[in-house]
Amino acid sequence: MSSAVTSDPHNGTGRPSHAGDHRDVVAQRIALIAHDNRKDELLDWARYNRGTLSGHELYATGTTGGRLATELHLPVIMFLSGPLGGDQQVGAAIAEGQPMEGRDVTSGMVTG
Repeated sequence: MSSAVTSDPHNGTGRPSHAGDHRDVVAQRIALIAHDNRKDELLDWARYNRGTLSGHELYATGTTGGRLATELHLPVIMFLSGPLGGDQQVGAAIAEGQPMEGRDVTSGMVTG
C-alpha cells in the first residue's frame, strides 16, 4: 500500500501561510498578574513570547507591570499593586465585562 503526501501551501485558506506570522490575529487584552514568588517566571515567559505579546494590549498589576514595561519595552497599562487592590480591579473589570481602557497608566486609577 502506498500513500502520497501532499501539502497545501495555503492551509485550506486560499492564502499563503507564513510561520510565525501574526497578521491575521485580532489584538486581545491580556492581563498579566504574578505573585511575588513567581514574577521572575512570568518575566521569563513574557520575554520568550515578546513577539506575540507585542501585538496585544497588555495589562498588569503595579509591580509586575512596571517590570514588564521596563524589561520588554512594551506599553503596559497598570492597575494598583496586588496588595493594594490591583488583583480585585482586574477581576472586577473582567467580571463586569468592562473594557479595561481608561485606566491611567501611571497610577492604575480609573480615569473616567
